[in-house]
Amino acid sequence: MRPGVGYGTQLDQVTRWCAELENGRRETLSEFLHIVLDGSVTEPMLDVLWVLISPDAYTRLTTRRGWSRSRWEETMTEVIRQLAT
Repeated sequence: MRPGVGYGTQLDQVTRWCAELENGRRETLSEFLHIVLDGSVTEPMLDVLWVLISPDAYTRLTTRRGWSRSRWEETMTEVIRQLAT
């Protein structure tokens, strides 16, 4: 295969896969929050939590800022509690 041939198709596939993964992550979070918070989840709250608990945010906090996994879990739990009240 020549360099660049098929690249657009592969990139499109990866882009679709990433979008599906993120949509699934947001949907799972929504279901979880509706259970935990008795259905009182607004779209803005869901959007903010979706970003805050993203793999990228976790990596930045644990790798770049030196947070432990338990610190991240405790902090995110508190953030969810505060946003829910």
